[in-house]
Order: sequence, then structure tokens, then C-alpha cells
Amino acid sequence: VQFAMTSNGSLLTKEHIQFFEKHNIFYSFSHDGPGQYLRSGDPLSNPDILKNIQDRLKSQGQVQQPMITANGVLTPVNNKPTKIIEYIRSKVGSEIHVSFEGVADLNTATVGKEDLLFDHITGKELSDDILRGYVEGELRNTVFEARIWDFINRLSYQTSSYRMSQKCGQLRDDVIAVDLQGKALICHSSTSENNILGKIGELQKTKPDQFIWAQRETCSGCIVQQLCGGGCLLNTYGSDEQKTTCKNDFYYHMGIFAAAIFEITRDFITKIEVVEF
Repeated sequence: VQFAMTSNGSLLTKEHIQFFEKHNIFYSFSHDGPGQYLRSGDPLSNPDILKNIQDRLKSQGQVQQPMITANGVLTPVNNKPTKIIEYIRSKVGSEIHVSFEGVADLNTATVGKEDLLFDHITGKELSDDILRGYVEGELRNTVFEARIWDFINRLSYQTSSYRMSQKCGQLRDDVIAVDLQGKALICHSSTSENNILGKIGELQKTKPDQFIWAQRETCSGCIVQQLCGGGCLLNTYGSDEQKTTCKNDFYYHMGIFAAAIFEITRDFITKIEVVEF
């Protein structure tokens, strides 16, 4: 069994770090770099918390799978992954692996929905920053590099979309999210009654089909489907929230798609055409 935990880092103590190290627990702290003020206070401004993170980073040494990472979320006013990575590494150290959940979902309660709607300008800035950051090397040792090469491998092996599970992995049979009361959840980011499967070990509801995207016409014909995996479960398909989140997600994954094409061809996408066979 592998255990993982994500938090905002505001309560991270030396004892927590020692516990994670003793039990081989993967830990990720959420941080949005220069846009952290949109989410909450900045744990990296606390010297004790910062030292705890740096100590864990140092103790893991050179490993293939890092046991502590930073995890960011993108919004229209904080839409440049390169800037977020630069900020976090300037605080913690250049060795920190930085991951991204993608764009902020409209279910988030920390900011107003009007602050989460990407338009064509902010969306293109996001896509372009991912592409430029990869080409110029700023996104090395980040989730983007891993996802770009995973996508290239899927292309080279002509991998079926049915090998691509829903993006967060929570619908897989070998993954489960639990809260501190022992409730099993469909989604790790929501404890609403609709997302509770039951007590762990006494599950009362089954998970939805992990290939839920296959039931959606817009997903099945989407060029970035093998990167997106169907989007977030918490938005009802066809709702305004789902449509907007889908649009936001497209800008994010289009940047990864364009970077993968650059890696293969050493050229840039100028136009995308759908060819009917």
C-alpha cells in the first residue's frame, strides 16, 4: 500500500515530517506561487515550516520518485506555471519537484467563480507559457515534462483511450480517498454527502465507471482527451460549471499537447484540422 497526503502546509511540523519519513508517506503541499494570496496565507513565509520542507527534501536525497513535492493550481490572474515554479523554487530550493492539478475547478470555495473563468487571452497565455517553458527548459523536472513524455509514448504505441482513466485516478479500483473520519470518498477534494461512498471497509456505493468520458460526445471527439481524461467528476455533465471547466482545461492541456508535438517535430502548431475518414 502506498500512502499520500496533500495539505496547504500551514500546520506542518517537524514531527509530521519525521512521521512521513518513518512510514514512507508521500507528501505534497499546495502552493500557487505569486498567486498564493488567492488561496490562503503563505506557509513558505513561516521560517519553521519552510525549514521542515527543506529538511524533508534534503533527507530524501537523489530519488527517482520524490517523497515531497509542491502542488499548484492555475487561475486566470495566476496563469503562468513558469512563474509559480520560479517562486516556489526560489523559496524552497531548485530540487523541489513541482506538480500542478491543472486549472482551478469551479467547485472551489476559496475564490469567486468570476475569478476562475479563462477567456481567450488568459487561456492562450496559459497554453503559450507551458509551450515556451518546455522549449526553453524552465519546465524540466516538473509534472509537465512527465506528462509530455507520457503522451508521446501513448502516441508511439497507439494506446487506446480506454487505457486512460479519469484524470485524478480516483475512479481506479486500486485507489481510494478517505477523510480523517474514515469515510471513503469519490473525490479527495470534497466531503459533501453526494461524494461519500461509505465507511472504509463497509462501502455502500460503488464508484462510477472510470471511463465516464466515453459517455460524452464532447470528450470522445476531443483532441486532448488522452491528456484530460474526462475532467472533474464534481461538475454535472452539461452544466454551466462543467462547460466552463472543460474550456479552462482545454487551454491547460493544449499547452502540453503543443509541447509534445514540438518535442516530436521540432516545430510549432499553427493550425489544427479535423480530417474525416
